[in-house]
Amino acid sequence: METKKIQFMDNLIRLRKQHGFTQQALADKLNYSDKAVSKWERGEALPDVQTIGEIAQLFHLTIDELIYHEPESIEKISKQREQKPYLLKLSFLMVSTVWLIALLLFVILNLTLAYKDDLWLTFIASIPASMIVFLVFAVITKRKLLILFFVGCLTLSFSLLAFLIINHPNDWLLFLLPVPIVFVVGFALPYRK
Repeated sequence: METKKIQFMDNLIRLRKQHGFTQQALADKLNYSDKAVSKWERGEALPDVQTIGEIAQLFHLTIDELIYHEPESIEKISKQREQKPYLLKLSFLMVSTVWLIALLLFVILNLTLAYKDDLWLTFIASIPASMIVFLVFAVITKRKLLILFFVGCLTLSFSLLAFLIINHPNDWLLFLLPVPIVFVVGFALPYRK
């Protein structure tokens, strides 16, 4: 029990400093006094279970991680979890930018070109560009199922774009290309470190 108390104490100190909180700032967030936080960090007392849950939530951790993980790894876990919502918002912002560019390109080409029959392909070309953005963010977050999903969507959207551009009797065969690509990526992902 004493080791877990020391581990909690070390984790709390590291996390508080990592997030730039003073003891007073952390105490204010938890509705405690800075003296209570000081006692927790010195190992003289432990907060109640509800407060431990609030501390874990504040630092993007589970209670088990806060209490049982080694202090060296706890900062990394907290930092990674803190970045995920930011990365998700950033990916949607980037995809929105891709579609805005496609819309602007469509309007400009529609106003300047005399031949306007295939301009709608501008929006179809935005689909693979969007999938590339999502794929990059899936790789950054190291989410294997998302990587596989977006690789499949990317290859399928390229097949769709090629199908609509190429005028050939057997152009439907382009939709077979995503199958081996997804299988190769699917088998390669579990072995990636």
